[in-house]
Amino acid sequence: MITKFNCPSCQKPTEIKFTKTITENIKLEFFTCGHSRRIVTPKRIEETFRDISFCELHNTMCIKDFSSLSRKHLMVFQGEAVKFILKSGMRALITDKMGLGKTVEAIIPLKLSKEADAFPVLVVCKSIAKINWFRELLDWIPGKVPQIVDKYSDIWFEELPIHIVSYDMLRSHTTRGKEEREADYYWGHKSKEVKIREDVKKVLDNVKTIILDEFHHFGNNTSQRTNAIKSVVKEKPFFIGLSGTPVRNNAAEYFPTLNMVKPEIFHTYERFIREDCNSYSSGWGYKVGGLKNPAEFKEKTKDFILGRELDDVLPDLPPVRRSNSFVEVDPTSPEMKIYNEQWKDLVRFYDSVNGKKSFDVYGQILQRLNILRQMTGLLKVNATVDFIEEFLSSTDRKLTIFVHHHKTRDLLKDKLEKSIHLMNKDLGMNIGKVLMITSENKDKADDILKELETSKSRVLIAGTLVAGQSINMQFACADCLLLERQWNPPNEEQAIVGRFRRIGQKLVVNITYMLAISTIDDYFVDLVESKRQIISEIDRGIKSISDWNESGIVMELAEV
Repeated sequence: MITKFNCPSCQKPTEIKFTKTITENIKLEFFTCGHSRRIVTPKRIEETFRDISFCELHNTMCIKDFSSLSRKHLMVFQGEAVKFILKSGMRALITDKMGLGKTVEAIIPLKLSKEADAFPVLVVCKSIAKINWFRELLDWIPGKVPQIVDKYSDIWFEELPIHIVSYDMLRSHTTRGKEEREADYYWGHKSKEVKIREDVKKVLDNVKTIILDEFHHFGNNTSQRTNAIKSVVKEKPFFIGLSGTPVRNNAAEYFPTLNMVKPEIFHTYERFIREDCNSYSSGWGYKVGGLKNPAEFKEKTKDFILGRELDDVLPDLPPVRRSNSFVEVDPTSPEMKIYNEQWKDLVRFYDSVNGKKSFDVYGQILQRLNILRQMTGLLKVNATVDFIEEFLSSTDRKLTIFVHHHKTRDLLKDKLEKSIHLMNKDLGMNIGKVLMITSENKDKADDILKELETSKSRVLIAGTLVAGQSINMQFACADCLLLERQWNPPNEEQAIVGRFRRIGQKLVVNITYMLAISTIDDYFVDLVESKRQIISEIDRGIKSISDWNESGIVMELAEV
């Protein structure tokens, strides 16, 4: 007897067309309406870990069933994440806060699964994170040698069980090039199927598990990068997504990853926006804010999304202390006169548009505000050098300075090197060279941090966006200074909190904000701080996402 029921995706009457077994506890049901759903019979995981006891090596409760080559153990809360992933049928999103060890939480399920179930594995991550994934995989699963794909010309070895590739490298291999697209447009050709290189195709066809690191970078549902990963994820049995900040601007950014992990629940973008998000017509299309009902969303996703705060699972982790260092700028200086002229230009333009809001107006305002932000950073360099001199001479600690603009970075480095030279010469100090992490040397970030930790160097200058993800600073430093603010609060939090307040940090994390009086900083500090508090409440589920994205902050700054 054929039994009809309502499809969970389209809600239309349907029936099972056929069933496909993926593993011993996972099968796919395909419906006559064209949709499908995954049926997971949970394995018995209550006894996954037997040896949980106090570990003198790590001075905390650990899971000692197995250890890594470097003698690391799983912490208890990490074990809970491993159980969660296994119970979900290895289709889950882990949104633990930065510093809780999401990498190892994704690796251990591979170790515990049957080889035929999980491997081959594809890890898709930022370029800067490839070497860290390689090291962690070798440490925890030494019998499985990964391949890092560095260059487009690299041959993908089908025999290896794990491949590590960057976002853009995957996009380059699975989407059509710019020249091909432009030629099609010019000649009026329809888009052709992508021809994937044979060695790449063999690996991608055989992959069973995909680990997508920092999945918030795939928030644009129509971008080439997102389409590239979607084309690979399709019909793969296992998918693990990791991100400490799953939503950075609005709830719509969540859809691509939700669609990848649970397409049977989050089937179409339009339906997600209509049913799960607050949205309204802005005259230029639909503007999306937050979730309509965060509690309902949490209930709907409780079986495949796990996210925890640092203080929830590591209450003994050292706290974060924030302080401001105010910079007085000479109003008669030539630099300040130029700044004031630029400020007047912004005011004149804003008054001329008479409250009109469009992409062009937003772009014009952003351009002028960015000039003011860069000029403000340059105005603070001398005071920043004075602060660093005092820090180096009065403590034996090390310091990281976060900057945004290249001109600010280069000016700071030049003045700081001269200052340290004089301190070594006149005060008899022995401070090593100034280290830097930039977009040009980001692949060597781990080596640079090791040098900061072990050498006489005591100062690191880092790009906020470059160093804000996928690197661990807790062993090298606990003090940082933010010279230039970011429009988007999560970008700051990932760098200044997420990199330092992590497992292994033993010192209080001190964050100092350099703020120039009578500049854009006066408005920036209160506005961005208020947004940071809102985001914190959103993450804890206290409230929904409001209009706190980058464009919202820019327009609020202009209105102030």
